[in-house]
Amino acid sequence: MSTFAPTVVTDCGHLFHKHCIRTYLARNLDCPACREKVKEVKSVFFSSAPFNQTDLQEELDGAYKTIDSLSRERTDLNVTQADIDAMAKTISDLSVENRRLSSDLDSLQKQMSERRLSTTG
Repeated sequence: MSTFAPTVVTDCGHLFHKHCIRTYLARNLDCPACREKVKEVKSVFFSSAPFNQTDLQEELDGAYKTIDSLSRERTDLNVTQADIDAMAKTISDLSVENRRLSSDLDSLQKQMSERRLSTTG
């Protein structure tokens, strides 16, 4: 959308070139963006502040720093998640081993109990 073309806003808040929306509304009664019924179209006038190269560069530098920081945080989170996954696998493996050893212990205790009964009886 060019800032030089006459621009309008519908009551639902969508912006269009005046000519485009007038042509559309001649055939339709709803907003082409959201399909809400259009009751009113108002002209919009844009004003732009002069660009300050230094301010824009500072804003760009700040954005790059934010991107770098977020990238490092994401890498750290990926490493942490890998550690968590490895620990979860270890816990699972140890739980299986614990159940096996408990079963073995129960079997040995049963055998010992049976031997005591057979030697005393």
